Amino acid sequence: DWRAALRTFSHMLQSSVRANDVSYKTLISVCSIIPQGAANAATAVFLEMQMSAIRPDVTAYNTLISACAQEHWTRALRAYRQMQDDEVPPNVVTYNALLSAF
Repeated sequence: DWRAALRTFSHMLQSSVRANDVSYKTLISVCSIIPQGAANAATAVFLEMQMSAIRPDVTAYNTLISACAQEHWTRALRAYRQMQDDEVPPNVVTYNALLSAF
């Protein structure tokens, strides 16, 4: 249940447990199963990850692109362009995620 995962993550942060890159990437992945609003939720978690001074890697971007691809190809492409701006090199998973958006 994605709601339980979001509640658990929120509780973790409220308990002063600092999230790491794995926590954020897992939560971005969970956002991809939200029936409506997956892209918005995944993007919000991704931005929170960046604000926590955790630099997104290729896996984080791939997970974001996959979540965005479920709603609209423009959202996935926007995430990919951000990946390029951040100079994170794409891999085959990146391109597969982009292709799934079309």
